[in-house]
Amino acid sequence: SQGSSGWPETWFAMGIVAWLMLAITYWAARQIDEPMSAQGSADWALRPLLPAFIAYIGFGLGYIVYMTFIIAWLKAIGASSLQMSVVWSVLGLSTLLAPLVWSKPIATWPNGRAMAAILLVLALGALLPVIPFEPAWQPFAMQCSAALFGLGMFSAPSSISALIKRTQQKQAWGSAMATFTIAFAASQIVAPVASGILADWSGSLRSGLALSGLMILVSASIAWLQKDLKQG
Repeated sequence: SQGSSGWPETWFAMGIVAWLMLAITYWAARQIDEPMSAQGSADWALRPLLPAFIAYIGFGLGYIVYMTFIIAWLKAIGASSLQMSVVWSVLGLSTLLAPLVWSKPIATWPNGRAMAAILLVLALGALLPVIPFEPAWQPFAMQCSAALFGLGMFSAPSSISALIKRTQQKQAWGSAMATFTIAFAASQIVAPVASGILADWSGSLRSGLALSGLMILVSASIAWLQKDLKQG
């Protein structure tokens, strides 16, 4: 009811919820029995995992552009505050439902197939906003975009984690995951800046969003090339 002036209260409420979630996740983590470390080397080779590594960087470059600029894009096409809230809510709900869709593929599909499928869904979601739909269809298209994007957004890291556990000795899991995560984080720093420069140059957010979707699509193709390895 307060409109745009109510954002401080909303952020405060989000902080309270985050603290509650922290307590729950801390409790859950305490229930995990950590096995004793086995003998073996923590060394691992990046080269055999290079397709997944490159695809993960491409995912980071593409997904953060969508998350950074989608609300600005909705404003640019004349979406109301209610429509923007609906899109954001659909995206959030979709992320909650994503494990129901992807848990089995991530656990059972070989090679980079699960990651490729996830990135393909993500790319479709990212590209929907830049398709010139009729105005009457734009709200529905944006909701579909958010639903598809939410299904893939947090599932890609899960597919990487599963791939590393499937292909590396346990002693190397931490080091391998850290390397992937650092590269992913770096890509999220670079992408919004580059996309913003492109938007300023072209005069529209459409070009940046289109590039992000295409980047994720290419990353899906690269992820498909990843093969499983025999551990140690």
